[in-house]
Amino acid sequence: MSQTENGSIKKKCQKCFKKKLVVDQCKCQKIFCLDCLPSFNHNCTFDWRQENKNNLEKMNPKILAIKVSSI
Repeated sequence: MSQTENGSIKKKCQKCFKKKLVVDQCKCQKIFCLDCLPSFNHNCTFDWRQENKNNLEKMNPKILAIKVSSI
């Protein structure tokens, strides 16, 4: 990390190693520029499928119907 004249911190992208002001952290805990951020650009190791599956299970709980007894 390096500091510019106005005090803002520039970080390096961990794929292209360019110092850019606009960087973001991926779910795999690495910092990338906006060009390298999509998961297919940097071979992301984060399991997106499992996270989405867990979110769906949490947001949509299973509903069990109560059986009606026959007369």
